[in-house]
Order: sequence, then C-alpha cells, then structure tokens
Amino acid sequence: MSWQTVKLGEVCEINIGKTPSRHNMEYWNDGTEYWLSIADMSIGENIVSTKEKITRKAIDDSRIKLVNPNTILLSYKLSVGKVGISKLPLYTNEAIAALPIKNPKLLDTRYLLHVLKNVDFYKNADRAAKGLTLNKEKLKEIEFQLPPLAEQERIAKILDKANEIKFKRELTLAKLDELVHSTFIDIFGESSKNSKGWEKVQLKNFGRISTGNTPPRANSKNYDEKFIEWIKTDNILEKSIYITSAKEYLSQQGAINGRIVKKDALLVACIAGSVDSIGRASLTNREVAFNQQINAIEPNEDINPLFLYSLFKVSRAYLQSHATSGMKKLLSKGDFEKIEMIKPPIALQNKFADDLKLIIDLRDKFVESVVQINLLLNSLQKQSFTTGCNA
Repeated sequence: MSWQTVKLGEVCEINIGKTPSRHNMEYWNDGTEYWLSIADMSIGENIVSTKEKITRKAIDDSRIKLVNPNTILLSYKLSVGKVGISKLPLYTNEAIAALPIKNPKLLDTRYLLHVLKNVDFYKNADRAAKGLTLNKEKLKEIEFQLPPLAEQERIAKILDKANEIKFKRELTLAKLDELVHSTFIDIFGESSKNSKGWEKVQLKNFGRISTGNTPPRANSKNYDEKFIEWIKTDNILEKSIYITSAKEYLSQQGAINGRIVKKDALLVACIAGSVDSIGRASLTNREVAFNQQINAIEPNEDINPLFLYSLFKVSRAYLQSHATSGMKKLLSKGDFEKIEMIKPPIALQNKFADDLKLIIDLRDKFVESVVQINLLLNSLQKQSFTTGCNA
C-alpha cells in the first residue's frame, strides 16, 4: 500500500515572523516576550529560551503572530534548513517560518520534524546577496510522504531514539575533549599566566616556521594531477587533532612552487575573516602542502608534537589577542614567530603526550561509534521516508 504525498502548505500553516524596528527602544528595552532569531536555533532542537525579548507594544505595533508551544520552526533565509520545536510561547524574526499543523490527527509533530531534517532545501533555494534564501511559496510546495498517524509516531520514536544515542556519544566526546584540557592544566598550569613558572620562549624557538602559498592558478599544470594534498583552513577542525583530507591537490610541478611539511608539523590558521577562527590548529600525520592562510611549525627535537598541539588548544584566546584588528584578522609570520609561550622540559612534555595518547585512543573509538550511528541514522531515515512510497 502506497502512502499519500502531500505538500507542506496543505498540512501546515506557514507563518512568517517579523523584526520590530531596532531604532525604537520601546520595542526592546525591558522586553518580556521571547523573540527568536536564527542564532537561537543553533543551540539545540528544543527552543526553551531566546537571547532577546520584545515588549507587548512591539508585538501590537508590528502585528507579529504568536508561535504556540510544540510548533515546528524552520529557518528559510541565509542559514537555510535549521529545524526546531518551540517549547514556550514566542515570536520570531522574518527569516524563520512557524509551521503549526492544521490537523494533528493527520500529521505528527515529531514526524514532521524528521521529515524537514531530511529535505534538501539547497536544491530549491535562491542565492541572494547575503546568502541562500527560500520564500513562502516555495515552502508551501515542499512534498513528503504521509503514512498513517500510527506509522508516523512509530517512525518518529525510532529516529528520536537513534538521535538520543548519537547525542550521548557526542556528549562523551565533548567530555573527553575537556579531559585533555584539564590534564594539560594539571601538569603545566595556565599557559597564558605561566602559573608554574616555566621557561617562556618565542615560537621561532619551537621549530621551523613557514607560511603556505598558492601556486599560480593561471598555470593549470600546477593542479592537473593528485601529487600532494593542498591543505586549507577548512581542513583544520576545532575538534580534530589531525588535519582532514584535502579536496584539492597540487601536481608534482605545483609542489615545486608550494610549501610542504612532513608528518608531526602543526598547522595554524593565521588569516581569517573572524578572530574566532584565528589560532585553530591541527597536526599533520602525513606530508602535505598548505595555503597562505596557514602558518606551520615543524617542531624541534625538544618539542613534543602532541604537547605543542595541546598548548595551542589551551592558548587560543592568547593567540587571538596578537591578531590584527582590521576587517581581515591576521597573524603574520613575523608576528607569529615573536609570540612567547611556555616551554617545559621535554621529559614532562613526553609524559603528558603518553597520557594524551590514551585519551586519543578512547576518543577514536567513540568517534568511530558516532560514525556508525550516523550511518545507521541515515539508513533509518532513508527507509522511513521511502517505505510505502510510489516508485
């Protein structure tokens, strides 16, 4: 038996929010009503609070429609496709659509949440000046399968459970990351304050420092074969000890003009549009080339690579304080080399690295479990939204 195909506009109202004038302080000062922006939807699935509140006068003057609890919320402009559920009465801005269900006997809220998580919004989005965007009419046309209500509830419970397991694994990973930080502090103290009185030296004394580059794009032969990975700041992830795989490579000719480092070098993001990205660091576990937004440290024999990586992790704010304050945040090679950091004895660095390896091994197992859970979740979602569908 096949399931009915419905459009979002047939089963849900689509109510668009509004931003009261920022110039009228009567709308914002001493606000009492929750007002939702896309930033609030980055915190979690359940919307239980907002960063800002608006006044009753703002609501009355701007004619903003109330979003009742247990309503699906969807961002459809700029940051397209964030989905959440209101857990309290609130109001939203114009980049968020509230989707109250017209007939709860036909459509389950949790089922709709999982449906929207699996919609390819980018396929239908338009590229506006500030990013991707949909509109109300395109939202209405989103199609999905509508099984009987009991089947919807069954599917939602399975996917909820899989998401719960995934969340718990990710929470454990976060705790292991905290353990790395606390272990470092226990042994070496606060690095920026040098609370344990270690020797402090400039980074140029930690090893050879180099800045990456981009071989000329005009010469396609620099990129016409996969000779060596070409690392960019996108490959330096916040929670990854080692760089990820590059999407772009240099040819053998390109590598002649490139900057190359071997295994155990530390790659550090030193040019970025936001200061928050400055100082992000990962180690190399293979020979790679890298671009000009990255400074590399190839550590001397008296610097343990894992210690160096952890030192940069706990010293992020300190590194950022040395970046330029212009539109483009920058740590030049010259400024980078002069930054002073603690340099404990190599024996103590090695002891810390041995402890860190144990944590890394445990973390790797949890990372693999999260990967497997994601594969399972993707499989469950695929099965859930295709079973019963017309071929």
